[in-house]
Formats: sequence, structure tokens, C-alpha cells
Amino acid sequence: MAVIAETSSDDGGSNGGDQNKKPKEVEKKPKEEENRNKKLKEKLSFSLPIPDDLTLSCFALVPRCHYQALSLVSSNFRDIIWSRDLYVKRSDLGRTESVLYAYIRLFPLEKPSWYILHREPYRNLRNTVPSRLTLIDSLPPMPLGAAVVTIGSDIYVIGGQICGRPSAAMTLMDCKSHKYRLLPSMRMSRFRAGAGVVDGKIYVIGGCMVQLFYWVEVFDIKKQTWSGLGFPLLPKVETEYLTYEVMGKKIYLRGKISAYVFDPETLVLDHALLLGIHFPTAWHESSCVIDDMLFCMNPQLLLRKYGLLGSQQGLVGLEGLPDHPILVYYPKRYVNRMRYLKGLQGFPANMYLKECKLANFGGNLVVLGTNQSRFNKCKGKKEVWCVEISLERRGIDDIWGKVVDWSKVESVAVVLTQFNCSPSIELCRTVTFVSLASRLS
Repeated sequence: MAVIAETSSDDGGSNGGDQNKKPKEVEKKPKEEENRNKKLKEKLSFSLPIPDDLTLSCFALVPRCHYQALSLVSSNFRDIIWSRDLYVKRSDLGRTESVLYAYIRLFPLEKPSWYILHREPYRNLRNTVPSRLTLIDSLPPMPLGAAVVTIGSDIYVIGGQICGRPSAAMTLMDCKSHKYRLLPSMRMSRFRAGAGVVDGKIYVIGGCMVQLFYWVEVFDIKKQTWSGLGFPLLPKVETEYLTYEVMGKKIYLRGKISAYVFDPETLVLDHALLLGIHFPTAWHESSCVIDDMLFCMNPQLLLRKYGLLGSQQGLVGLEGLPDHPILVYYPKRYVNRMRYLKGLQGFPANMYLKECKLANFGGNLVVLGTNQSRFNKCKGKKEVWCVEISLERRGIDDIWGKVVDWSKVESVAVVLTQFNCSPSIELCRTVTFVSLASRLS
């Protein structure tokens, strides 16, 4: 049972709270002041017992951005907020919520660390929710070249390079408690593998020597076991991947030279040529998938903006496309080419697009980026910005985006500020807070 005790504070001291009173005026009625304050304290002092079940139901309806303030009220509130029952209750009420995590390195001072995007409302301003990235000390650094997938409120870190050698380890990071634990290891050690979640199972592809039975491994979340898949491989298939996504229950992999698509149902690995598009060229590694549509930064714009491509030149498959910052590919509709995301009025022109990262944030598109390159050695203030874009489909083929600002300041939220070091966004992922039963059903 939560108990709230409210008492009036005696801010006035010996002069009854009026700093303008002279000492002689205060001394006239010291006993009257003391008696009046005593009666006021007795009148306002009370205990309000609240059953834990009622508190839990109320907290389940409150946005998570308020939980930190509520946890400061009492130890009872803090225990309820950190309990698993609260997340089960929120899931039962359909109160799932998306939270963004970013893996950021500060050059040249620190190793990469995990950050969480906090959204906290102003106390005195209604309908304003500023955002900021907050360091999480309890989560471990991620191995170089590890594959990362999310399921519910958990982040799975798979393989990667540890002490200069590929690893077979897998780590689960619980984003509700910000604790982590090791899971059963893979049979093969992997570096820069691709991964994806299809039908509740984690598929890990490549990142190791090409061989028949364990080049693709599957992790069963319910059984907590690994198994290998044997199938014919493509000749000269790449084994390391820059990025990977899941669309239509198929896992797309982008290597340095080629792009591939793996179908877990038919166990077929094929080139992702997409009828004329040179997909590896058009698919920038800063990408994410929303409703089976692939969004990525426009590589043609990046090459032109930073002097690597002439104004009259175009990449294969992107000829004639305007230099808009974001492209979209919808395999169910755009059979022969990628489209650009329309309607981005207010998108920051001075954002360093080459090092941005994209994420699916509850159905909206989030772009996390800096105002200058990590290789810029200039001293002074360097910022990480967050732009949220809502999506709207107009007609059959056109996808429109509308910039949604969290901070109500020019459609851009400055979520991290550093001095004399350059932030580099290595990765950003979104988790969804749901109950254990909902996650495994």
C-alpha cells in the first residue's frame, strides 16, 4: 500500500515568512504566530492510503516519460514503477510504447556507449515534450561488427569481434531493467553477420567461412537453442554485410558489392537485383523498415553533396530522381525503382547526412544525426539532432513525410551536446515495452 504524507512547510522562520517585517513587529506576537503555525500544520497533516492495485492501474495509464518524476514521490511508487507487474498491466491495456536506443562513440575520448532517448514534459508548459539522450552505464559496450536485432523490449547482440577475433557469443540486454545476460552461444564465430527476426525466431547469416550446415543459424527464443540450416549457397557469395533488414518475412542483406535476399520458408538465398535496380548502390547502409517499406538515406545526394559525384552524373537505378535526402522502396508496389520521400519541408539542411542513422519509431521515421562529421577536429559545441517524420500515403505510389518536432523548435530536437569531442552514431534501434506473455505468444 502506498502512503502519501503531506505537511505544510514552515518557510517563514521566526519572522512568520515576511522578510519585510521589522524585528520589533515580529516580536510583538511571537506566541500568536507560533500557535497559528502549529494549528495549520495539524490541520494539513494527513495520510492518504492507496491500494497498490489501484496505484498500478493508474500508473499504467500514465506515459513513461512521467515515471522518473513519480519514482521520486515515495519508495512505494518507485517499487511499483520498476516492477514487472506494471509492464504486464500496460500490455493488457494496450499501452505499449516505443523507446529509442542509440549506440554512440565520442571521438577521441571514449569507447562507444548506449544512450536512451528520454522525453520529459516541461512542468509549466502544456503539450511540450523536449527530448534528450541519456547515458546508460549499466549496459556493456558492443563488440565491433556485431549483429543486432530487437524483440519487444529486448536487444540481442550477436557475435562481433572480441580481442581481435570473431565471437560466437550472444548477449541479451533487457531494456526494462537495463541489465544484461549471456545466452547460449552459436556454433560458428561471426563478424559482420546479417540477422533478422521472422516468426519469432532469430536468423543469423554469414559473417564466417562459407560452409554447408551452419552458415545460417536459427535461435529459438522459447527453447533457447540454436540449430543450423543446410541449403545450396550461391557461388562467390559475400560473407560480411554492411546492413540488413526484414521485409515481407524475407531477410535482405547488403554487402560491399552485392545485395542478397534470404527466404527462411523456402531456404533460398538469391541476389536482390530488383529488375534493373543496382540495389547495393541504391541501398545506403543508413536504413530502416516501416510497414515492409525500406527507407534509406539518398546515396546519390550524399555523393554530390560531399563532392564525390558530379551534378550531371547519376547512380544506376537513381537516374532522374531529385536530390531529396530520403529514399523509399516498397517491394509490393515499386517493382522497378526506388522513390523519394516527399513533403519534407522543415528537414534540417545543415545536418551531416552521411553519418545519420534511421529507425522505425512506432511507425514514424526517426533520423538521428550530427551537425558535423566525426572527423571534424574543430573545437567547440557539437550536437546530436533528432528528427521525427510521420508518414502518409497519398494515392497508390506516393509516400509523403511530415516532420514532427518533439521540442517545438524548428522541427529539430537537440538531444545531446558535446564540447571538444565528436559524437558518432554507430547504431540506433527501437524497442517496444510489452509483457513477457505477449512477447512469446
